[in-house]
This record gives sequence, structure tokens and C-alpha cells, in this order.
Amino acid sequence: MTLNQNLLIVNTGEGLVLFDTGCGVNQSFGKSSFGPDIGRAIWNMRAAGIDPEDIDLVVLTHAHPDHCWGLVDDNGNRLYPNAKIAISAMDYDYWTDLSHILEAAHMRTSSAAHTTISCPTVTA
Repeated sequence: MTLNQNLLIVNTGEGLVLFDTGCGVNQSFGKSSFGPDIGRAIWNMRAAGIDPEDIDLVVLTHAHPDHCWGLVDDNGNRLYPNAKIAISAMDYDYWTDLSHILEAAHMRTSSAAHTTISCPTVTA
């Protein structure tokens, strides 16, 4: 089964809000679970005339790889460098305690570039 991923971008009139980021730009992450077409969010945004630097807020519905690994590239560089990140306090507290990564089998592989994200966050 192939699962398609779509990202929602809302123009509020005051800024651009991106809901979730997908698996990221490394297409090898999640290919077995999400199919061969993952990892195209940045390119598709640009094709639609949206510069990732223009995203003001990224809202993460939850912190699973297919929702948040698209925050950074393979080297840990922010893909939405001007955006604040909104995430629930529960997810933020859980996943910033790196000991939990070892407990979650789906987070153990290929998580090196995604263990530390240095960016302004808004927790709720």
C-alpha cells in the first residue's frame, strides 16, 4: 500500500502557516512505509511559487517522523529558517527527552540529523 502525503499551507493574510512537514528531503526515510514519492515537499512548494523561507509558522499536529522530519535536512539545517514551530507541550516534552527515541522502534533508524532542532518553538 502506498500512502500519499499532502501538506496544507494556509495564507492567513498576515503570514503563511504550514501544517506538518512530511518526512523531509531525504527520500530514503520512510520509503518502505510511505512509498517512493515522499520527500518532495520543498520542491513542490517552490513549484507552487512558495519559498520555504516565507513560511512564518509550522504547526506540528504530532511528532511522528512523517509529520516532523521535514523540519530539517540531512545535516540538521532548518528547511523553514524563518518559521516558528508550534507543537503540543506533551509532544515537545516527550521527544526532546532523547531517551524516548530508543523506546520507539520507528524513531531509531535514521534519526541522527533529527535529534536536535534549534529553532524558536511555541508549545501549547
